[in-house]
Amino acid sequence: MEISKKEYRIKYTQLRKSLTNAQLNSYNSSINDELKIISTGNVHLFLPIKSKIEVDIWPFIKHLRNSDFTIGTSIYNSTNNSVKHVEILNNSIFETGDYQIPKPTIYKEVEISIFNTLIIPLLAYDENGNRIGYGKGIYDRILEKCSEKCRLIGVSYFNPEKKIIPEEHDIPLNYCINPNNLIKF
Repeated sequence: MEISKKEYRIKYTQLRKSLTNAQLNSYNSSINDELKIISTGNVHLFLPIKSKIEVDIWPFIKHLRNSDFTIGTSIYNSTNNSVKHVEILNNSIFETGDYQIPKPTIYKEVEISIFNTLIIPLLAYDENGNRIGYGKGIYDRILEKCSEKCRLIGVSYFNPEKKIIPEEHDIPLNYCINPNNLIKF
């Protein structure tokens, strides 16, 4: 029987909530270490939502801010359902934006095409790189504007599902990092 994206969202939201602080600390450390190895060039990343127990990539962000790479993120505006892509500057500080997503208060608007690596949050993924997010389609819109050469790297606390049925607009990952593996699709 095919599992719906909604059912996967419920399952993985519950799985995140079941993780202990010790597990989260260990998993976050492993994922951040691998991100430091695999990520090169200009990196676009998500700013983790603490209340959703997303992978805490703040150590990786700190690492990048001390490098020569351009780092960026997207700022979502729920009023008009728009996304703008920005460079995170050295003097950027962060505040809570729409949907509790952190956003820089000081930034420079840029085109998404300047990034050659995107770090993507997700709830679930499968052995083919198909991913499930929160269902708002924000990353679907971001990914469709990326360069074809851009490496798409998901991060997850969990192993992949066998098969998630993708929708026509879904763009699969190139890699996913979980606490135990770097998976190439």
